[in-house]
Amino acid sequence: MNTRAVALLCLAGAAVAVLSGMYESYGMFAQLCAAFSDGCKQTLGFTLLGYPLWVLGAAYFALLCASVYFFPPAAVWIVGAGLGFEAELARTLIAMKAPCVFCIANGVFVVLSAAFVFRSRHFWQMLALALLSFILVQQGLTRPVPKAPVVTGQAAQAAPEPKPDITMLPIDRRYVMGPDDAPVTVVEFSDYQCPGCKRVHESIKVVRPLYEGKIRWIFKDFPLQMHPYAARAAQAARCAGDQGKFWDYQDLLYAAQGDLPDDLLKQFAQQLGLDAQAFGQCLSTDKYKAAVEASIQDADNARVDRTPTFFLNGEHLPGVPTLDGFKHLIDQALEQSKAQKQ
Repeated sequence: MNTRAVALLCLAGAAVAVLSGMYESYGMFAQLCAAFSDGCKQTLGFTLLGYPLWVLGAAYFALLCASVYFFPPAAVWIVGAGLGFEAELARTLIAMKAPCVFCIANGVFVVLSAAFVFRSRHFWQMLALALLSFILVQQGLTRPVPKAPVVTGQAAQAAPEPKPDITMLPIDRRYVMGPDDAPVTVVEFSDYQCPGCKRVHESIKVVRPLYEGKIRWIFKDFPLQMHPYAARAAQAARCAGDQGKFWDYQDLLYAAQGDLPDDLLKQFAQQLGLDAQAFGQCLSTDKYKAAVEASIQDADNARVDRTPTFFLNGEHLPGVPTLDGFKHLIDQALEQSKAQKQ
């Protein structure tokens, strides 16, 4: 192992990582990134385990540098994890069509350091760690809620930011489950390629029949830009809805979760016994493209920035409720509704 070369790469990588976290403070770098793409700005908002990517990047290079001097065997594990991280980040940025110059630079440093650390006898260890890291980052990479601008003085007292009025959002009855006069209304913003949406969907399938007649469930599409098949899948679910199978088709999408090309979307339609020709025509003509885009605009109007996001009787639910959490919140809302009628 070339210890000095790895140390130099770590130093360069850590510097780039720190710079990526504060590049907006330096006009030259901000202009460079803006000219290249908006990827730098978007990745600046990404977090993993609650930490910004630039912090994790700097910590990674510091840890790698320490390992090559004090515990060389650990360098293989660290580099393997770094390769998986960079692979998932690259996949995300490609899907978003928003390359980030800092991410590209650090990706190069990670690959070069791996080349210096690599030994043939470590191949399977490095590959296993890279795959594990890839999966974990894919599950955990998120974007934080943007902070509201700080307002001081008289403006802070005179112009508080209004809460979004969820009740004013347009509703398509085809994507609503439950009676219009139900005492509890839940609005769900979701993405068919979102791992968190898949997990919470299992709870939702239990909750909806449990409170049948007492709850109105409104589904709104919010396909994220980082998920290349999500918007197309949302169109396909609506095409299935034309034949009365929206909710059943939705279950298949969440179960599949991964890549959802048109061939697979059509296989799902056949699996549900839909008219293949009508479904195919609906999908190929982008019948619901505008409707999905309108739903994304509804999410923006409601200041939704992540999936899944839920509103219960107009109130935003922080985080992602568990099955017991849903039941507690709904029971509480039912009690409040009952008390108001007395």
